[in-house]
Amino acid sequence: MEALPSTPTHCCFCAMQCAIQLHADGTVKPLPHPVNGGKLCVLGLTSGELLGHADRLRTPLVRKGGRLEPTSWEEALEVAVRGFRPVAAEHGRSANAVYGGASLSNEKAYLLGKFARLALETPHVDYNGRYCMSAAAAQNRALGLDRGLNRPLADLPRYDLILLVGSNAAECLPMLMPHLQRAKEGGTRFIVVNPRRTLTANLATVHLAVRPGTDLALANSLLYLLAREQRLNHGFIAERTRGLEEALSAVQGCTAAWAAEVCGLMPYEVEQTVLLLASARKALILTGRGADQNSRGVATSLAFINLALGADFGTLTGQANGQGAREMGLKADQLPGYRSIEDPADRQAVARVWGVEPEQLPGKGYSAFGILEAVARGEIRGMLVMGSNPIPSSPRSDWVREALVHMEHLVVIDSFLSRPGATAWRRCISPTGSASRPTW
Repeated sequence: MEALPSTPTHCCFCAMQCAIQLHADGTVKPLPHPVNGGKLCVLGLTSGELLGHADRLRTPLVRKGGRLEPTSWEEALEVAVRGFRPVAAEHGRSANAVYGGASLSNEKAYLLGKFARLALETPHVDYNGRYCMSAAAAQNRALGLDRGLNRPLADLPRYDLILLVGSNAAECLPMLMPHLQRAKEGGTRFIVVNPRRTLTANLATVHLAVRPGTDLALANSLLYLLAREQRLNHGFIAERTRGLEEALSAVQGCTAAWAAEVCGLMPYEVEQTVLLLASARKALILTGRGADQNSRGVATSLAFINLALGADFGTLTGQANGQGAREMGLKADQLPGYRSIEDPADRQAVARVWGVEPEQLPGKGYSAFGILEAVARGEIRGMLVMGSNPIPSSPRSDWVREALVHMEHLVVIDSFLSRPGATAWRRCISPTGSASRPTW
């Protein structure tokens, strides 16, 4: 195996992004890395099997006579470029768009955002991670920065209490579990909030099996009870926050009995949670997608940020490299390194690295679903989709399919013939990597 051509990269299956050595035959070997420590879960160890999957495409495809036909890379790339140019010439550069995916590596996400802004010169670049960004929106609103898990994993044992909300790390982020287990062995106590008794809940000192969708009520009640017991860090609050009175006014009446009724708990469970939080010397609150993927996701994330007054806060990102993609600038309002596309200093910093004038960078474009809405009304007529499948992953999939069918030009970069790749567009290619036989 050591003699085979290989490359160091990251596992694409979850947000841990464990370091791997990927060999040409699909064999995967773990690499020493602070995240995975030279080990891999079953997802990582089998991730290379996709390279040899029987349905993986072998050649680029170009639509000819209504059918996608195998072609050469030279023709495929020529068709792709030739389609974007007339769209920009007739309708303007912003009539083209780029739609990326959270499964892309940092390097690919960075280059795709740069390609959209410098090659296509369009403001409309976003990715499917936008669909699960309630926590990001909340952190930007409260803290001015979206940073996900904003501390090294090696720091977890430093906390004597971790409140884990809406995350089943044992199944969704398997290589996080050794770090959590190490913290538990060192004396860290855990409060796990999850409707199900998951494997992750086995860490818990207290497991709160709340009704689905009631995390917001729990957070508001915990803030009310901590304030009632005078256990807030008022020095920290006065120095670094604002709006405490408004927050406390909003949670008035959120007693333990009220939260227990709403959340399907016993009042003593809520009170026990408050006692653990109040007695913690150094606490960390981590929210997962279970807490924020609902109609009140932003409000729920903000409520747990409020609860973290004087504690530390972070989020466990969900789909693959969703955090890395927006850190790299694959987002309508964000340039690489968390820089705002609307901030003159940020634009100047990125323009200097890219060797262009700040005025050459397009402004803020549409978000992911906004791009699809613009496609439906005929405003966006050409699009590159890479590492994403917007039809089944978007609301109203039939409406999205109908909108994409009528595009003038669509390029799909995917290793498999996904539903966007198979839908009957008038001009479409689907360039892929090397693999076995294609299927139609």
